[in-house]
Amino acid sequence: MSGGTSVPQEDSLSPSPLLEAQRALETIRTALDALPLGERAQILDELARLVPPSPPPAPVDEKGVRLSLSPMTLQMLGLGDGSGLKVERLAPCLSALVEFVVRLDDAAWGAFRKLGGGGTTLKRQAEVRALIKALLRGNQKLTIRQVEFQIARLMRLSVELLGQINQVAEYCLRLLQQMEPQVIRLETEQLRSPLSLASTDALCWERYRRKWDETIVPGMPRSINREIARTVALTVNLQNLPE
Repeated sequence: MSGGTSVPQEDSLSPSPLLEAQRALETIRTALDALPLGERAQILDELARLVPPSPPPAPVDEKGVRLSLSPMTLQMLGLGDGSGLKVERLAPCLSALVEFVVRLDDAAWGAFRKLGGGGTTLKRQAEVRALIKALLRGNQKLTIRQVEFQIARLMRLSVELLGQINQVAEYCLRLLQQMEPQVIRLETEQLRSPLSLASTDALCWERYRRKWDETIVPGMPRSINREIARTVALTVNLQNLPE
């Protein structure tokens, strides 16, 4: 009919799936009250089949401690969803793993400090030894996430320190390039006094000897260490590790 009030479409008035489910549940409850106990149990069994099964509990070691691996760890090891794994067999290895991480923490930060890392922006925020001790003693102010962050930071530091071993030769080459004959001659000619009577070759040799004694011999190890520390600090600080 023209001119009449328009009637909303049926779709616009349809209830949400949640509301429909709640209404259906109320209908089922009312119907169950009117059924004999045997038929009521049969309906309830059928409804129970609609509930998805709960995931299996994490394995339990001999002392009742539940063990599990994170999805990231499972992916790294290529173990799929982790179903059927004997995770409880890791329990005897935990002591060795903790000792390894604690010793690696001391060794890695010690090596970084000896390289001159104290002059960079990368600082040791906390000792893993102290964090694990506080965690085992039930310190409520310390979260698992904080411990994971420091261990991840240690892992990045260790990887970068090991990776820099391959770069030592490159650092040495850069320093030794300063001693190339062409470089020595160019520097000698640029710095030569117009009043000098010595030959160019003699002046080149004198400059070579002075640079070697004053720059290369005492400075090479320090320069290499400083460059490694700077590169490691820059790389680790760039990692977007979650707090």
